[in-house]
Amino acid sequence: MTPLRKSNLHHHWVYSNRNRRVVKNNFYTGYMLGWLGLLLATPTFAQQPTPTEGPLNFVRDIQPILANHCWSCHGPDEKTRAADLRLDLMQVAIDAKAIVPTKPEESSVIARIHSTNEEEVMPPPATKKPLTDPQKKMLERWIKEGANFEGHWAFQPIQRTTRSPANPQLGKSSIIDAI
Repeated sequence: MTPLRKSNLHHHWVYSNRNRRVVKNNFYTGYMLGWLGLLLATPTFAQQPTPTEGPLNFVRDIQPILANHCWSCHGPDEKTRAADLRLDLMQVAIDAKAIVPTKPEESSVIARIHSTNEEEVMPPPATKKPLTDPQKKMLERWIKEGANFEGHWAFQPIQRTTRSPANPQLGKSSIIDAI
């Protein structure tokens, strides 16, 4: 199919089986549609509020803080590990007294994140990743709650769910009814 007219920067041809028509490109319309698409594609969960009620969830609340601020120096990589301390393995952190479950005042992690001494404060100022006050409070609260550590979800045992009872109006129950 050949266009009836040569296209230029201001027009392009839109073909359909029924008719041929020219649709004008509007720079501002495209610009606004691009921003709208970007806005709609942005996840709403990126800035979740800090939980104020109920127990903290390690994977949702604590792991991102440790991963962004601590594990680069105290994580699984032996080459970058500092002070021979691993904060990604709970038992190692407990044995080193870095984390003392239910006792944040005895945990060296809490003492280091609140330190004003530039030699002691964690994360070090050179990393340019300081913890915010809400993050510090969340770590304290997590330790006070018992410092529950959850491994990767793929290595957690599968927990069976219970089937909902049958709807008496439908008669017999099947697995599909639960869905």
